[in-house]
Amino acid sequence: MRWRRSGAGAADAGQSPQLPRSTMRAADLFAEALAGITQRPGRSVMTALGTVLGVAVLVCVLGLTSSAAAQIGSRFDPLTANEVSITDPGDGVTVASYTFRPDAEQRVKSINGVEEAGIGWSLHDVKGQVSLLPPPGTTDPDTKLAYMAASPGLLAEAGATLSSGALYNDWHERTAQPVVVLGPGAARQLSITRAAVGQTIWMDGHRFFLMGILSNTQRHAELLNAVIIPSTTARALFGTPTGAGAFTLWAQVRPGAAAVVASQLADAVNPDLAGTYKVTKPPDISSLKDQVNTDMEGLFLLLAAVSLVIGMVGIANTTFVSVIERTPEIGLRRALGARSRHILSQFLVEAVTLGTLGGLIGASLGTVIVVATCWAKQWTAVLDWRLAVLGPVAGLLVGGLAGLYPASRASRIEPVDALRQS
Repeated sequence: MRWRRSGAGAADAGQSPQLPRSTMRAADLFAEALAGITQRPGRSVMTALGTVLGVAVLVCVLGLTSSAAAQIGSRFDPLTANEVSITDPGDGVTVASYTFRPDAEQRVKSINGVEEAGIGWSLHDVKGQVSLLPPPGTTDPDTKLAYMAASPGLLAEAGATLSSGALYNDWHERTAQPVVVLGPGAARQLSITRAAVGQTIWMDGHRFFLMGILSNTQRHAELLNAVIIPSTTARALFGTPTGAGAFTLWAQVRPGAAAVVASQLADAVNPDLAGTYKVTKPPDISSLKDQVNTDMEGLFLLLAAVSLVIGMVGIANTTFVSVIERTPEIGLRRALGARSRHILSQFLVEAVTLGTLGGLIGASLGTVIVVATCWAKQWTAVLDWRLAVLGPVAGLLVGGLAGLYPASRASRIEPVDALRQS
């Protein structure tokens, strides 16, 4: 058997010698890319800055919106979320009588989930004539007072607290006693102090016994500036409320029971007219959180997208300038046997490396900002572990897309043209 070297045999046969195929290991490829990045570190840092900011904003948006949504859920006003009401909207003209059953309040309180319930309405026929003196003593005509009828249950439902005296009770309500409770704002406007509790006051020509002065309420802030009398007393002295929405029953319910109670409220107050009543229940907290999330994410994700596009343009511009500056080097490497795909891979890896590093730094920066913001606001930070992966992946995609065209152009440079330019 005769042995022959492939190169010598080819030469003896008058053929061009066959050069070994040019290869480039992955380690060499990354080493070349790293050398290209570190050759001009200042430019590389400024190039990656756009990606850093874009990914940081992206992580901040997702992290802060999740944390804010959790905070909204924990701080959602339980007093509003746990209250339902029912009123007779009428037709705006013909509601001429009090349509709630006499035992409507007790029937509502018997519904499973109801903690307190009460009926109330504004007394529009009272013209501000309130005084410690009998007629003709009157209030100042400029005094802005509200006059309200409220059952004892409504005061309990409102979470009313006293600065002095006492609240009227079910006995006063049943017997339509002429008693009155003042809100703190009303007492100030009437110059009535705690010392006046237990005395007689006059309202619209009628004599009332001042039982107490409120200090605050948890609901129904209108009570704070009102002159309040029992609902039965109001009906006896001033007639039944008329007009659309003239009277309302409010019910305080246990957390999570609002929807169930609302579905039974109309039948409880008057099953014969159940279809005519308007029931109001609190909004679903989950839908509220979703709406807040959507609004916040939509706005800030646009900002993150703009930042990422700016980062992409920066990487593309830097890679393109690098291709122009290194054209002689590219020509020399092509002349020494480097293939087009090697040149393409090198510049593409440089761009991807810059993008990935920018994404990694941006994700870390965004996480720090989210945690610091939540700590400053005393929130509980809510961060999805996938954000740690999302940042570098976003940077990788940005770098890859940004470097694709410059790398493709570099791979098409002919060795002769490149060496001629040098």
